[in-house]
Amino acid sequence: KEVERVQRPGEGRVGALGDLLAENKAKKQEEFDKIIHDNRFCPPKALDDDEVNFLGEKEREIRERERQREEEERRTQREFRLEQAEQKTEKDSIDLAKIMGQKRKHAETNAQSSILSKLISANRKTGAELSGEKKQRQAEPAGGNALSGLA
Repeated sequence: KEVERVQRPGEGRVGALGDLLAENKAKKQEEFDKIIHDNRFCPPKALDDDEVNFLGEKEREIRERERQREEEERRTQREFRLEQAEQKTEKDSIDLAKIMGQKRKHAETNAQSSILSKLISANRKTGAELSGEKKQRQAEPAGGNALSGLA
């Protein structure tokens, strides 16, 4: 009979294999149900020292990484603010140089205008003095003495 089973493996064993699989599945389900039932009513087990140390170390690593990240962020912000201040200072100095250049040009123009104004007014005064002298000369022969008109 063993020879027949080897030659025809599928005949009698198909039913036996299906039964075996069903039994294994039922056993696993019972074990699973028992574990679930037991865990529902049992408090969780306490952590041992190794687990506590491991979790503590992980927490310290997380805090250290967070501290380093915050420090890096503060440093980056500080550098950014300094760069902005330097750029603003450079821009202000460039603007100031432009303004000073404009003021110098304006001052030079004003100085030139002032000099021209003084020359023109001096010429006017000189012209007025000359015309006043001409008037006095013309008045002198008619009146005689220039001092007589002042008294």
